[in-house]
Amino acid sequence: MNNSRRIRVAVAGLGNCASSLVEGIYFYRQHPETEAGLLFPILSGYSVRDIEVVVAFDISALRVGKLVKEAIYQAPNNFVRIPGVEVDSTARVFRGPTLDGNPEHLARFVHESSGTRTRSFRRRDRRPSQCPPPPGRRIR
Repeated sequence: MNNSRRIRVAVAGLGNCASSLVEGIYFYRQHPETEAGLLFPILSGYSVRDIEVVVAFDISALRVGKLVKEAIYQAPNNFVRIPGVEVDSTARVFRGPTLDGNPEHLARFVHESSGTRTRSFRRRDRRPSQCPPPPGRRIR
């Protein structure tokens, strides 16, 4: 991984999809010769190996406070594991807001953390961040 060209990612919710993504990132880092399964191995000069999960947010009492490498394997996650992949992320999972609810059918399995919710992150000028425009285009 080229540290000067990292894509730093914050994950909101460490369910099956996000956990599979994290494990997939580490699979490709541990197997640099493999590009199987990647539609675009290099996109705008970046590789999947340039992605770094730097923080995660969740509501589950089983995940909040843990490292991402531990939290992705907590119940009720049941995604198919990639044999031999070692996730060594040092990113921590913080308590996020329950924005889309914890419906009754899911609340039987996901007990909400009693931890303090993390405050929203905003830039000092109070405007949401924007991605830079694609090369050759200007934002109006």
